[in-house]
Amino acid sequence: MPTTPTSAASPRPPRPPRSARLARLALVLGGLAAGLLLVELGLRLAAPAGAAAVAQPLVAAYPGHFFRTSGGLKLLRPDAEAEFRTTEYRTRVRSNALGLRGEALSPPPPGGQRLLVLGDSFTMAAQVPEEQTFVAQLEAGLSVATGRPVQAVNAGIDGHGTADSLRLLERLGPRLRPDAVLLALYWGNDLWDNARAAEGGTVRNVASGGLLGGPLRGPLMALSRRSFLLSHLVAWQVSRRGPDDPTLALHRNELAALVDPAARAAQLPHTERLLRALGERCEAEDLPCAVALLPPAHAVHTERLGPTVRLAGASPEEADLDGLVGAIRAAVPEGLAVVDLRPALLAAAEEGQRLYFVFDPHWTAAGHAVAATALAEALLPELSEPR
Repeated sequence: MPTTPTSAASPRPPRPPRSARLARLALVLGGLAAGLLLVELGLRLAAPAGAAAVAQPLVAAYPGHFFRTSGGLKLLRPDAEAEFRTTEYRTRVRSNALGLRGEALSPPPPGGQRLLVLGDSFTMAAQVPEEQTFVAQLEAGLSVATGRPVQAVNAGIDGHGTADSLRLLERLGPRLRPDAVLLALYWGNDLWDNARAAEGGTVRNVASGGLLGGPLRGPLMALSRRSFLLSHLVAWQVSRRGPDDPTLALHRNELAALVDPAARAAQLPHTERLLRALGERCEAEDLPCAVALLPPAHAVHTERLGPTVRLAGASPEEADLDGLVGAIRAAVPEGLAVVDLRPALLAAAEEGQRLYFVFDPHWTAAGHAVAATALAEALLPELSEPR
């Protein structure tokens, strides 16, 4: 029986030399790196806002050692310095002997006036250099407008609610003897903070977490503080967690007064009581006092409103910005001037200014400049004449 001849095996193509394989690998990796770099640059130039601020507690490196507790009140460590850094900024913050941000305080010069500014992290403003804070710019603006030296004392402490600010006023007032007092009320979370403080609860309770678990978590979180791309991935991961996640639960609680009239009615009396106490103190001491209403990012860059409230389990139609601001204004007693900063910030946002960071929900340098200008104009009548 004849056999079928077998065809010869096709010769295997010669393997490229090792140098060529390495060159191809380098080309692929270089292309991938270039693509990621372009994405990173694109996100930095036009980062989508949305509700990316939910990632802030996870991508920020705040120096806990810079803070201390004195008599149950949170302050900065006296005469210290620390670095605050996130994806979007890196700043050095110094404190004076009183445990407040800024240089050592000296008595105002003859004919000068002292303005004490109370508030939380918006006032402390670790996100920007000291000279760019609205307190520092307010000092400069009022000094020029009044024609006499005005010393603005930054008594803002990260995490302070209105009750903490009043305790700090009681502590600092006799020592600093201010000529006027400004309370900065951030209505993005102060109503919730004040209600929690009145109930004896913890104001801040955000669990740490990262993009991934396991051994990669630490390196990835460190990189996320330098990369917008990774920070957005962290925000995306947080948004996919269940509603009981501590970060999302805090987000939902802080927005409750905005989207739920019943929650607003329950929270507002605690803030009203504290504002009334401030008014009584100012009246007793014949002290000009004002309350500045500081809006959150989603109330100014309104494209953030929908994603922000949806992440809290609500719909944009439920958000009542004007109703919330109106209720707070009505809670301020007669005798306290009210400065609503939202109109000035909205006007600047419509001009294209980026007034808030993407991941950190605080003001950029531009936001502080707008706030300082609006506040100086509002406070000028109070400081036009020396006391």
